[in-house]
Amino acid sequence: MERPPNKRLGRIAEQRDVSGQTCMALTATCRWKEELIITDEEGRAFTFDCGWGATPLMAYVPPAAEWRTCVPPWLHERRAEVVDAMRAANHVVKDGPYPRLLEE
Repeated sequence: MERPPNKRLGRIAEQRDVSGQTCMALTATCRWKEELIITDEEGRAFTFDCGWGATPLMAYVPPAAEWRTCVPPWLHERRAEVVDAMRAANHVVKDGPYPRLLEE
């Protein structure tokens, strides 16, 4: 039996340009305790691992040196935004091991 998704609302990490205007943003949504889904403005999503039962909430991201090999192309230049979105969803963010994505 599949567990229902977490009912928490997604949190939006706003980005501001140099004039202070809000521009593109990513959304972080919890699904169960061990997954945090980052969704972009076009509805594309990628799931990041979280610590099971950790207090405070803990999210893991690929280390900066490995980032581009572990996330889809639409996230390649958005690591800082992903981390901001995770923090906006009340997660502590730590580098952790991630598998490399397969070439399409």
